[in-house]
Amino acid sequence: MANLTMVIETVFTEGVAHLSYLIGDRATGKAAVIDPRRDVDVYIELASKHKLSIAYVLEAHTPSSAATCSAAWSSGTIRRC
Repeated sequence: MANLTMVIETVFTEGVAHLSYLIGDRATGKAAVIDPRRDVDVYIELASKHKLSIAYVLEAHTPSSAATCSAAWSSGTIRRC
């Protein structure tokens, strides 16, 4: 069996039909969050569970189409926006 290094976690936010993702690489220990929701603790917990650090935050939607906060989160000063 191949040594699998990729981690893919889907986060569903009830009530707003919002999907976001944590995608990581165990070989590098880095992860990306795609379309994060406002409460970022879930991604921090998932990264910790897989021994990953979040290195990238990407948004596939414009701010008017999804309630995300990657710019504020990337400052490293907040855990919720």
